[in-house]
Amino acid sequence: MTVRVTEVGTLMANLRWEKDDDPRGWLFQALSGDAPLEDVLQAIADPMEFADTSRLDGADDAKRRLRSVLWALKLLTDRADVLTVALKDSYGQSWTEIQEVLDPDNPQARSTARRRYDAGRKRISFFPAPADRPLPGGFTTGQRVRITAVPEGLTADYIGREGVIEGYDADARLYIVTGLSGKTRQKIMGVPGFEADHIKALDDDQDAGEQSS
Repeated sequence: MTVRVTEVGTLMANLRWEKDDDPRGWLFQALSGDAPLEDVLQAIADPMEFADTSRLDGADDAKRRLRSVLWALKLLTDRADVLTVALKDSYGQSWTEIQEVLDPDNPQARSTARRRYDAGRKRISFFPAPADRPLPGGFTTGQRVRITAVPEGLTADYIGREGVIEGYDADARLYIVTGLSGKTRQKIMGVPGFEADHIKALDDDQDAGEQSS
């Protein structure tokens, strides 16, 4: 993945990535449609000093930005938890070494590292199958699918929408589908509860032909 920031009077950033850099389509979702990344970047830049709301266009604008920030916060928190697992299990880092990264001001208190590690292990166990291991129904993690039916509790407007299998809950025998086309940004994190007969695999070549016709 390549990120370039150049300054020519105003700051400009160019982001380029290959398909393998974004296997689940997270970057594409963040930069297209409702584009929550725009709100996240605006939130980072906005000092909000003394609760100044001059940069906001009313309550609805503030709510939209808050949803975007919370979306990014959850996404990055999940990644931080899993990276903590990687440091401990794959690279043999001690709790103190990990804690120094998580909380440099309090490196001896290992509770933060242990909490993140436990949360990361739970997330990994919830999504146990790598992309090349078939799931029940012949699907794989990261596969593009179309919703053909909905479980109880979801409205019929999900039918026909496309997304990506983010994971599979083996205990409940349910899939979680993320990046659903046409849904608002709060749905980007994924919708759980789909059974195998609720989704249909999309062949990339066939799907491209359907869109061009």
